[in-house]
Amino acid sequence: MSISFEELDIKLDIFSGPFYKLVELIKEKKIPVRKISVSRISDIFLKYINENFQDLNSIGEFLELASYLTFLKSKEMLPNSDKDKEFKKHREYIYTSIENYDIIRKAQEIIKKDFGENKKKSIGIKNKAKFDKNQVGYQLVKFFDDYITKQKKLEVIKESYKIEDAIKELKTKDRFDTFQIFEYSHHNKLNFVVMFLAALILVNQGFFNYDGGIFNRIST
Repeated sequence: MSISFEELDIKLDIFSGPFYKLVELIKEKKIPVRKISVSRISDIFLKYINENFQDLNSIGEFLELASYLTFLKSKEMLPNSDKDKEFKKHREYIYTSIENYDIIRKAQEIIKKDFGENKKKSIGIKNKAKFDKNQVGYQLVKFFDDYITKQKKLEVIKESYKIEDAIKELKTKDRFDTFQIFEYSHHNKLNFVVMFLAALILVNQGFFNYDGGIFNRIST
């Protein structure tokens, strides 16, 4: 029987428990993620894959990341690895991904709660897209999955639009919903996901509240 990655049991010198709990403690700054070596993170991923090898659908999304972590593990074991700028940059990517895991998970939950999951056959969606009212739930989830897939493959998204830009733009708004975010992103699915994540970051920072599908500015 396979287990979900969130339920994966983590055993470290400074923590023992499920992965989702580790993320919570990292977010609350009770556990410094950068004290966990990349080698240890790699071992955790590989252990998960070995234990779930029969369920390829469940582990497929982790295979590429596991290979990447194995590469970083080999780099970390080399002398003077901390002086290797390229290694330090990739290691920072892994740490940042873990720290932001809760934001990505929350975004997925909100999208699925607001729009549901469409079980129809998959359809191709270009980067420039239009909302189909009959398949909006499926499209939003697909946009998000595409974004996460690109991140896992460590592809450089050539869009100039960054989280910081999205946060700056959304701070000028008083009230908006998910459809308006799609408009603000000029119907570009990757920009949409960046802006959606920015909206959730502002909710976490207490700038907006989120209720009934609407983001509302909190009066100060």
